[in-house]
Amino acid sequence: IDLFLKAFSTNEKLYLEYLNQQNKKLSKLSKKYNFDKLSENELIENIEIEVFQFLENDVNSSSGNNCKRRYNNALAENFAVAVGAHIACGTADVTIILGLVCHGAVAVAHFAADDNALIDYEECINNN
Repeated sequence: IDLFLKAFSTNEKLYLEYLNQQNKKLSKLSKKYNFDKLSENELIENIEIEVFQFLENDVNSSSGNNCKRRYNNALAENFAVAVGAHIACGTADVTIILGLVCHGAVAVAHFAADDNALIDYEECINNN
């Protein structure tokens, strides 16, 4: 756990405060959008619909190459996977250490996936 906290330049107290803030935000969103009444699959499906509607507007305004479209698709996929993974981490939250590790791993994977998408986008732009 110390290595995990060190990797994120934080300590246990600050990380627990961060998780608490995230749980409060999730609770607020859940109340507003009734997430608790949806199954995990319904939640992911609804998020995908919203993300793809947002991306559709951007795609319709893009130029001749597909670089931006591929980038946006990758971000949408990464987001959907991260949402599902954070939901799955909910069961680990009852034990603080497992919750820390689970949410931290999801955050790192999401960041890395988005960074790879950006690298691919920049390479695509440079090759066109």
